[in-house]
Amino acid sequence: MKNKWQNVLFFSLGTLLLINMFCAFFLYQQEWNPVEVSFAVEADFDTFVWTTQQPKFNDSVTKSEIVSIKENVPKKLTISVNKTSGLKFFGVYWSQSDLGTFSITNASLKSNGKIWKVDADELVSYTSTNVATKIVENVLLATSQERANGWMMLNTKLLEEISKRQKFAPLSLGINVFLFLVLLVLGSFFINKIKGIWLSFQLTGSIIEKARRYLLSFWVFIFPFWQHVSHVLLAVSLALLILEYLLKRKESPLKEIKLFLPLVLLFIAIVVVNIVFHIQDFGNDFGDYIHFLLMPFVFIGIEKKSFTQIFKAFQWGIMSYCILLLLTVFDTYLSIRVSYSFNEFLFETTELYWHTSYLAGLILVAFFIELLQNRITVNHLFIAFLIFVFLFVIQARLPMIIGIFLTIIIWILKLPKSKKYWAFSSLALLGTVAILIVIFSESSRAKISETILVNDTQKFDARPQLWNASLQIFEKNSLTGIGRSNIRAALSKNIEDSSEIKNRGYNAHNQYLEFLISYGIFIPLILLFVLIFPILKKYKYTTVFVIYFALAMMVESYFSRQSGVLIFSLFYCLFIVYDSKD
Repeated sequence: MKNKWQNVLFFSLGTLLLINMFCAFFLYQQEWNPVEVSFAVEADFDTFVWTTQQPKFNDSVTKSEIVSIKENVPKKLTISVNKTSGLKFFGVYWSQSDLGTFSITNASLKSNGKIWKVDADELVSYTSTNVATKIVENVLLATSQERANGWMMLNTKLLEEISKRQKFAPLSLGINVFLFLVLLVLGSFFINKIKGIWLSFQLTGSIIEKARRYLLSFWVFIFPFWQHVSHVLLAVSLALLILEYLLKRKESPLKEIKLFLPLVLLFIAIVVVNIVFHIQDFGNDFGDYIHFLLMPFVFIGIEKKSFTQIFKAFQWGIMSYCILLLLTVFDTYLSIRVSYSFNEFLFETTELYWHTSYLAGLILVAFFIELLQNRITVNHLFIAFLIFVFLFVIQARLPMIIGIFLTIIIWILKLPKSKKYWAFSSLALLGTVAILIVIFSESSRAKISETILVNDTQKFDARPQLWNASLQIFEKNSLTGIGRSNIRAALSKNIEDSSEIKNRGYNAHNQYLEFLISYGIFIPLILLFVLIFPILKKYKYTTVFVIYFALAMMVESYFSRQSGVLIFSLFYCLFIVYDSKD
């Protein structure tokens, strides 16, 4: 009994220490140093100018002193921003915008004794609907045809980039005491099971083989917390692979590369298009998409039994991340002045660490592994409920819908043959009715778009405008595209001047369109081949994975972020190797 309680105490203290280390170093809080914003304003009419500031996580708005501006007389404005929690909005307003042209020039930011010059096209995120803007020789000009005040929201992300600092701090004393008591209770009941889980991760084989497999398990476990270390772990994994094959004199690993020919072809095609037509993008695209070429080698030569540990490590990693994220957010929510509801605070805080759609993808991949490997029980339904509630709260609503759909499909596939027909028939009937409603009801389409594609901090869905602008660009550049680095500027140029999203610098928010306007018609076709290939090969795990991402990519440009490239290449290769051994 004495040894048991010693083990329980050791487990509780050790786990508590790890929790605080992970929260401090991977779920750290962010604070913002004071920033001084300076710019010159001028108008060809008499007007009044003022600014407003709204901090994050708070509904209070601070209005500056109103400054009188005389016709054609420039005036320099300097505004101090001292919001430690960051800014939600930072607006510049001027009266009677319909009387003429208002301009902003010579913008600069000052923080920590350093000064940054800011180009006009970087300064503004968006404008009021009655204002149209354009850039002429690095001068931002704003005009309006409506009788009203004009306003422009400045780029708060730009301010945060130069002033944010990381605050590495453990959880509060109250949370730590609560966690310690919970861990003591869990340890007293499940200490033997915890030992069993730990022992299940022990592997056999040579030192190099074990090192390579332990590294993979560590990689997928740490991925939700620290995706940027993937570049280092990729290099180490490749070095261990070479060493393993040299020492054991195995067959060349190149024989298994045929499983990844579509992915390799996608990488080579992007490189060729860049070399021939968009040489300025070659360096960045090569660095981002090199994962499509190198990631297959990470999993080559791994025995099927080793994938059990790798899958479990990933599931424990994503579960640990979500639990610690909730703890960190709750602790922060109690420690600062917040006028938001906890749900809103959770969403905005989660966005500091992960784009919620990407995090949702990781959570659902871990859940799909569990469903595919086991018989579906009541416990799985309870877990599914918790997952979909969490996704709804962090406003990852489209991933939630796709996740529910795939969960139902997996469940139906596990039914006895006699019940599958009726289940699929019922699902097909419901799907047909839903499609007909969407086709013939404009109000339904608007409601679905508002519910699924617009989070609570946005007023409307920008995607229709972005997709329309993308198609306009494609019509003029169908074969070669315009190059990845030119997408945001080109989209902005093809969006109406009066649009609220004119200056926000959005990507296409659709991976197929993103590739279409970046590289022309052939690259999206190869991407489709990458997605269809595992379905044709009847690879179970990879098929579920690519169906999820094929649907999710319709509303997000996943490969425009390094995290999206990493998620797709890592798990696509992992699942293909695993399925190929079945």
